[in-house]
Amino acid sequence: MDVTPRSLILDLMATLPPEGSHAMPVRALVEAGGYFGLAGNSLRVALARLMAQGRVDRDERGRYRQGSAVTSATRVIRGWRRVDAGTRAWSGAWVAVQSQANRSRTEKKQDAQALRLFGFRDFDFGLSLRPDNLPGGIDGIRNSLFDSGLTSSSLVTRMSDLGEEQEARAFALWDTDELKAEYKKTVAALLQSRKSLRHASDHEAMVETFRVGGRAIRQLVLDPRLPKAMLDSRPRASLVAAMTEYDRFGRAVWAPFMRRHGVAPSRAKASVPFETAAGIYAQDRAVTEAP
Repeated sequence: MDVTPRSLILDLMATLPPEGSHAMPVRALVEAGGYFGLAGNSLRVALARLMAQGRVDRDERGRYRQGSAVTSATRVIRGWRRVDAGTRAWSGAWVAVQSQANRSRTEKKQDAQALRLFGFRDFDFGLSLRPDNLPGGIDGIRNSLFDSGLTSSSLVTRMSDLGEEQEARAFALWDTDELKAEYKKTVAALLQSRKSLRHASDHEAMVETFRVGGRAIRQLVLDPRLPKAMLDSRPRASLVAAMTEYDRFGRAVWAPFMRRHGVAPSRAKASVPFETAAGIYAQDRAVTEAP
């Protein structure tokens, strides 16, 4: 997983409490970037662009904090700890999204990002499905999709009473065996990372927790949150528990750096998982890549 100047800045900004005078100096961003092999000038250019987009704000002291342009995707990413609570009983119905064929390339990319974020899979040309088991029902998922960049011309509706063959095709859109294997693999990676970092330098530990935590968060946020009729939720719950422990570990790793730069990390948001390291923000290319 690549760490970019943009993702690093956004992740560090996300650790700051939204209230009070907490903000981060440029020197902290540049120093952190150096640990990842990022040039200071690249950090400054990315910072200027993020400010222009409203993603980062600067205070009167020349220090930086998260901007006001918080996306729906951002809110979804921050909810990784509640992924198991973010479902409801499944009646067997599906949410269907029909996209227009004459969309621009940019619109197609934005649609793919939004649909991936909410666990949809391609069922037929221009038609994507997922189980209708997310909170808020059809109105909730429709609003969330549009807030996350789905083109306004898309049709979002509830679909039920599929034929037997179509129902089997819908179930097969998700490789549940692979999902279970990936849960187990990531839990093992988190445990191994903590073990391997016992004798690592501070800088090595900061880089690894950023990368390993980011991968785990990406997996959780992009998890399709399938109903129990399709996938046992216990392996996913084990991953949430393992990542919660790793999150505490990562906060401790990064805390000296944050204190040294006069930045108090938020208790509500961790110094890791570094959510944007997961590459899931709307408008970012990584959303359309695997898992």
